[in-house]
Amino acid sequence: VVSTQSTGVQLFNSLGPVNGKLSGKAAHAFLLTSNLPTHSLKDIWTRSDRDKDGCLTLEEFSTALTLIKNFKRGLNSAAMNSMHAIPMQHTPQQWSTASLNNTKLSAAAANWSSFSA
Repeated sequence: VVSTQSTGVQLFNSLGPVNGKLSGKAAHAFLLTSNLPTHSLKDIWTRSDRDKDGCLTLEEFSTALTLIKNFKRGLNSAAMNSMHAIPMQHTPQQWSTASLNNTKLSAAAANWSSFSA
């Protein structure tokens, strides 16, 4: 069984971060695969992009995954106001510079089942 943490690292790396950051375009495309409503995705982005640079680090991506999981469990923004995602431990060696493409995005989207439990 693959842990949610290692799956999160794999997802992050599969989306092609550059210099340890996932572009806003790549993150947006991935977030859309969650099939959550736009207002939920906007809230997830606002809470995840802590430094407001328009990109997601692995820690910020981890926050986004946790929030998506909570929204899919039926929690709303008000219920999560006092909740904090636990960031994953990571090192620059885990980051890749591969470019985002539809194949990677499709593969990453297929992994949503890992976060539904």
